[in-house]
Amino acid sequence: MLGLDDPRWHTLRTHYSKAREFLPALRRLLADPTQGPFVANEFGVENHVCHQYTVYETTVAVVPYFIRASWPTAAG
Repeated sequence: MLGLDDPRWHTLRTHYSKAREFLPALRRLLADPTQGPFVANEFGVENHVCHQYTVYETTVAVVPYFIRASWPTAAG
């Protein structure tokens, strides 16, 4: 899982949102997994990492964060 402070976020291919626009939402999700539905809605509305069913490198990079939020006890 790519750490949220990793500079590689800013080199991943995306179409709409730059990493600086959606990383704060991932931080909120990591801090409070119950925010998952709200963060997911934000990602959908803002087309942060997916647009018209197109998958980008950023799309793949955020998936582990949503999985981790779904199973917070598995996160350690």
